[in-house]
Amino acid sequence: MGSPLNTRMVNLWADILSNNTRQADVMLFPEAAYEKLKAIPYPESDYVNRLLYLFNLDIGAYRQFLLARGSPVLLRVVTSPQDAQWIPAGACYNKIGYWHLPGVRFVYHYGSTVDSVGVLSMISWRGLWYFIHLGQYTATGHVGQIYDYAQGPGVPGPPGSC
Repeated sequence: MGSPLNTRMVNLWADILSNNTRQADVMLFPEAAYEKLKAIPYPESDYVNRLLYLFNLDIGAYRQFLLARGSPVLLRVVTSPQDAQWIPAGACYNKIGYWHLPGVRFVYHYGSTVDSVGVLSMISWRGLWYFIHLGQYTATGHVGQIYDYAQGPGVPGPPGSC
């Protein structure tokens, strides 16, 4: 697990399990970059009131979900590099282009049981991958969501989206 992306995933895993949202927030796509990227009114408000808010709800949901059956042990992070795609300027309400990677997975075990959950969406900014959505794009009440739980290692991806 030596790549920068894997290191970020391992750090997020630890932050989820320890409920360290302050440290996890550092790995969320930076607010200043989001303001440069988005072609929407008031991107700073969208960042705080939607992205950061949902990210923290999702951290709590992942923690509750993962610890419900004991102490999970991370086995590996699974990515599908071929699913990374360039999102051009003008697409997805953006002023500039960026690299997007969907469905990176945490593969973990409880004893002999292997399960996995995904991270919905990551964005590369200045050569470093950041989390943008763990489990959701929009609010569905004040509850975080888990993305793509699977018994077994699951499948990273799918390609597409923003």
